[in-house]
Amino acid sequence: MLRKRCRKKDLWYDIFYGAINLNEKRMRKSCMVFLLLTLSASVAKSEMICFPRSAYEGLSKKYDQGLPEVSLYVLVDQSVGFDDNIKNRVIVQVNNWLKSNRYIEIAGFSSAVKGRYFEVVTSGRLDAEADEHYLNNLKRSDLIKYQKFHRKQHVVARQQVNKSIRAVFDGSESSIPHSDIISSIKDYSLHIKKDNAKRKVLLILSDMFENSSLTSFYKNGAIKNIVPEDELQIIISRKMIPEFSQDVTVYVMGMGFYWGGEGAKSEEYLDPERSNNLKIFWENYFTASNAVIGEIGFPLMHGSIK
Repeated sequence: MLRKRCRKKDLWYDIFYGAINLNEKRMRKSCMVFLLLTLSASVAKSEMICFPRSAYEGLSKKYDQGLPEVSLYVLVDQSVGFDDNIKNRVIVQVNNWLKSNRYIEIAGFSSAVKGRYFEVVTSGRLDAEADEHYLNNLKRSDLIKYQKFHRKQHVVARQQVNKSIRAVFDGSESSIPHSDIISSIKDYSLHIKKDNAKRKVLLILSDMFENSSLTSFYKNGAIKNIVPEDELQIIISRKMIPEFSQDVTVYVMGMGFYWGGEGAKSEEYLDPERSNNLKIFWENYFTASNAVIGEIGFPLMHGSIK
């Protein structure tokens, strides 16, 4: 499991919680310096960025949290060079979503070329709120510790998530020759399917211009005016429709984003006809997968992820 891989690398967390009885200002300063140094090293080495452990672990008093209320999977297309506006909007969206009893996972993909593989950067769960029975049975000193641990978990989790999203975006490379969007979503759907959370959300950050051995939305250095029905039949015939269900809601940000990539360097404008056909294809694709479509941003979403 991803958490087990990460546990050996999160000494900063033990120090962070182990310092809880120190003077608050000293603790904040020393722990944050250690945290930032550790995060910088993790990003530089492209290692897994560790999600903070449970406050119940920090207190060493077990609590049955049950299943997460909802899981969010953030999938970033690293063959697209998004601008700062979109990057910042994504971080705001994810931060607004991140609440107690929710699981989050952040991953990047591009294509199966040397050195460019699907990679999960961070994953973890924010604690469920303890019930009154649990809290009433804690002695006062443990209750104070629990409240501090719980607050700190939220603070550190947001820092980790923001760093992870930045790290994935920073790993984008415009020279990547292909973008295996469809196969990546298909593979990820099998991973998401194993999640027992009550509800699951997939947020895809991509221009959604497929360019692979399955099919390509590019032709002669420009975006093709695709026929949505024909493209969908190609994907169905190749058995590449993802395996979602009604408990999965899909959101997309970045569709149609022009960034000067390999496929359409000469273009700066996607006319309404091609835009509409692109959107119709992806709507049909996700409908065929049995997922619920939350919103497809072209390129930005008007609403928020739920």
